[in-house]
Amino acid sequence: MPAHSDHTVPVVQPQAADLLGDAWTTELLPRLPANFQTKAYELQVFQRARGLSSPSDLLRGLLAYALHGFSSRVWAAWAVLIGLATISERAWCGWLRRASPWLLWLLGELLAAELPATPLSLPSARRLLLVDASRLPLIGGRGDAWRLHLAYDLLAARMAQLLVSDQTTAERLTHFEVAPGDIHVADSGYGYRVNLLHVVQAGGDVVLRIHPATCPLLSENAQPFDVLSWLKRTHGSLAEWSGLCSYRGQLIAVRLIASKVPPERAAKARKRKRREAKKAGRRIRPATLVFAGWWLLLTTLALAPATRTRRPAVGCWPRWGWRRCGRSCGGVGHSHGSVRVCRYWYACWSRVGASGGSKKARCVPGCWNGLAARTRLPRRPDGTSIGKVHS
Repeated sequence: MPAHSDHTVPVVQPQAADLLGDAWTTELLPRLPANFQTKAYELQVFQRARGLSSPSDLLRGLLAYALHGFSSRVWAAWAVLIGLATISERAWCGWLRRASPWLLWLLGELLAAELPATPLSLPSARRLLLVDASRLPLIGGRGDAWRLHLAYDLLAARMAQLLVSDQTTAERLTHFEVAPGDIHVADSGYGYRVNLLHVVQAGGDVVLRIHPATCPLLSENAQPFDVLSWLKRTHGSLAEWSGLCSYRGQLIAVRLIASKVPPERAAKARKRKRREAKKAGRRIRPATLVFAGWWLLLTTLALAPATRTRRPAVGCWPRWGWRRCGRSCGGVGHSHGSVRVCRYWYACWSRVGASGGSKKARCVPGCWNGLAARTRLPRRPDGTSIGKVHS
């Protein structure tokens, strides 16, 4: 019987020999950021080993689960067979949930492009964030199953924050965390006072395209500002106005910049507005046609940080000044879901500020004690009125 002079080489099973061999250390790890393991500790993703020796092993297991479509049970068995970790499937699922911020940071680092040469010069502590949302369709759905909310860091050429929601979540800047010095740039879908207040309270700035109907403004004497009349009086193609925006008891100093739309684009915008009004069965307003010919930008830039937000509260003003004008006018409060500013109170406070806090400052004509009684407001224990204010 013939005998073979060589040994039979056993067939190596494709279990994970090449999946997790030397290729992990020689090909994949060099492509990752140098501080990716340190970042796992900073984000409190990897605090205790619990069966895993390092964040590198954790990433190794997560990538295998994502790329090969393992079930949780097969995933845990696979990790045991290749000697990666001896933990249960439930433990692996827990690691996956906790690793979300780390994976998001890692994705942003890998997708970040080389910093382009840019003429923009901003302090290193400030970020220029472009904010927008997009719709993601679902197979068999109506085309608006998911919404992708994104804040893109323009100067760093990378995604700063990302949120995926359902179709019921509106476009808002409140979805994102704001760092002091951030500049948020967004379209008219974000042109609401709640977004303005959210950014300013965190120490950031905004550049928002607005519509006067969704973002009412106040003049310096706390009177409603008529944007339509202002635009009709503007003869050039560019105009600027400074004033206030009031929301939830906050007065925010803002600038409104109006730029005239080119005639051909304005004609298309007015045609679209007429078509939408006709489809909805309503008559178009003349103000809508006027606003269609202008770009309106609201910004808090180029304003001193100390004067951007003014809160009419006891702790912000001298106690005597607040009591004097607060009792007379009721301060600032809510009225039918909207926030209004008492023109008498604001004018009185302006006089107090202009006089350097002198007690000789007098209230303006029309600010009398009986005015607060007419509003029939509830009172605080110290006698000051709260709630609705007169406009």
